[in-house]
Amino acid sequence: MVTVKRIKNIIASRWRWLTKRKTKPDIKPGLPEGLSFDTVDEVAKQTWGEALQGTRFSHLSGWKDAGAFRLYLQLNAGRKKSLIFKNAIYGRRDIPALDGFPLRPGPPECLIYNKKDSLLNVFIPNVYLNKEIQPGVQYHYLLEDLSNQYRGVGSFAGRQAFFKTVDVLPLLYDALNRSCTAEDKKALLQYNQTFSKLLEEYSLNSLNRYSQNSSSEQVVKVLDLWHKIASVHSREGIREMHPLSLIHGDCNPANVMIHKKNKSSIKFLDWEWAGVGYPHADFVSLFPSAGNETVTRIIRHYQHSTSLLGVDNYLTEKEHYLLFEWCRLERGINNASYVAAQLLGSKGETLGRPGWAVSFIDNALNEVLRAYGKLSCV
Repeated sequence: MVTVKRIKNIIASRWRWLTKRKTKPDIKPGLPEGLSFDTVDEVAKQTWGEALQGTRFSHLSGWKDAGAFRLYLQLNAGRKKSLIFKNAIYGRRDIPALDGFPLRPGPPECLIYNKKDSLLNVFIPNVYLNKEIQPGVQYHYLLEDLSNQYRGVGSFAGRQAFFKTVDVLPLLYDALNRSCTAEDKKALLQYNQTFSKLLEEYSLNSLNRYSQNSSSEQVVKVLDLWHKIASVHSREGIREMHPLSLIHGDCNPANVMIHKKNKSSIKFLDWEWAGVGYPHADFVSLFPSAGNETVTRIIRHYQHSTSLLGVDNYLTEKEHYLLFEWCRLERGINNASYVAAQLLGSKGETLGRPGWAVSFIDNALNEVLRAYGKLSCV
């Protein structure tokens, strides 16, 4: 008997196949700007024992001129290999949203990739180059191309791969704590009460500017309720339930890769937002728009996994639920205001393309309203 669930999985699989067929990369000869042939040649010799004969590349970051590139390498003996080159730039000209934002992403990724020989090795791609071009502003990375053996968590049918990621996250947090020194932890982003307060100021300014250039009903609703939303966001009691700990910081599905054969092997990409915060913030990123039933399953998977590590589960299921919703509120505020500021800054205060950004902002604001509705009843 063919169940509704089976039909949905077939449709989802078919859609992924069709989408994959339509998105052919624009491959160009040579190498991306800023990366020399000699650098890649040296990596090829050290990694595969062969000199580099030729190169091509494609751009992977849709909204950034820099960002990530896939390198297609032709070796002297005829073998073909691939690498990922990341040209990470955090200047305000490149990312206008950083103007006034209370945190500076970027350096955490450099720090994490310097831990390639630590317990974190099983959770990050192989790192062949980690170079700070301009302190705090620009970094170059040459990384293993995980697409050869791994798939994005969202490419698997159903939600089981997502919950498997929740099972693995406590192991990642344990490896982070064991691999990072006290000084390392201070150098990572601090998602503390000071950040939350400054985020409110940044977000109100960003959303006010956005509302003057947008017809979004969601931004009007959020701004009308802003004082109440901010009051719930800054309310004492919820965030004190759980101590801050090391987290990935941007655990959205695009940054989670699962081995095609060994589903227990999971790699995490894009560590530029790594910091000291709440694990629930990673769950919110991994499960956007999660309903009550999904949140309950997330919490139970997390409680089970932490218990296997001998971590005391002193929070009740209800307390975990409240902290999840609080993180949903903060993540929504963060996402909406940051992308709004980026869109305004890159378009000279005129909204148009990219259309995905407008949709993304509306979705994030819907999450803000949803979380506010749940938390205001507590």
